[in-house]
Parts: sequence; structure tokens; C-alpha cells
Amino acid sequence: MKKILRHGNIKKYRAKCPYCDTEFEYQREDIRLTTLNNMVKMRYVTCPVCNNAVLNQGNPGSNITTEQL
Repeated sequence: MKKILRHGNIKKYRAKCPYCDTEFEYQREDIRLTTLNNMVKMRYVTCPVCNNAVLNQGNPGSNITTEQL
């Protein structure tokens, strides 16, 4: 079995959903942007299990991945 440890500029983030306690990994293209009260911009990602919004702020990012070929 082969695993990709680093794949160029693809950055992955890890998050833990505070609603259903699911840990998941996502990429930059999964991040959405919303504006609150026409002033505050929030970046979030949708939890794959419960579909609640999880803030992107403070989630650890890494170029290391464990994808299989």
C-alpha cells in the first residue's frame, strides 16, 4: 500500500465538530465565506455528518496527508 505524505500546495485542515463530535479533514476549496451584519466575515466548513457549520478559524493546517494511491 502506498500513501501520499506530501502533495505540492494542497493544504489540508482538521476540525472537530462541536455538535456531533466528528473529526474530519478538509481542503481550502471546502471553506465557505459568510457575512454577518454586513460587516463581519466568517469562514466555515460544513460537517460531513450533521451538516452544521464549523468555523475554520484556529483549525490546524498541514501539507501532510494520508491519502491512498
